[in-house]
Amino acid sequence: MARSIYVLEDMQVRIDWLKERFPNIDIKWLTSVEQLSEIMKHSTPDDVSLFLLDHDLGGPIFGSSDEGGLTGLDAAKAIDASWSVVPVI
Repeated sequence: MARSIYVLEDMQVRIDWLKERFPNIDIKWLTSVEQLSEIMKHSTPDDVSLFLLDHDLGGPIFGSSDEGGLTGLDAAKAIDASWSVVPVI
């Protein structure tokens, strides 16, 4: 089974950078905490190798938010304990 890296990020250039340097890794781009929550509802920890969470989601300063007003910290808090086997960066 292919495992993916889910990246919560608001800048396309960072996603492009990751995909260029790791072409054989399935990188899934998420732009909101809501998308991350949906992934966790419809996937299992066996489907995911890593979560990368943007600390400045939606803006240039720490603590900024996505279009729903949620931050990377909110995303980290949304990850259920059953997902604790998946590393979060």
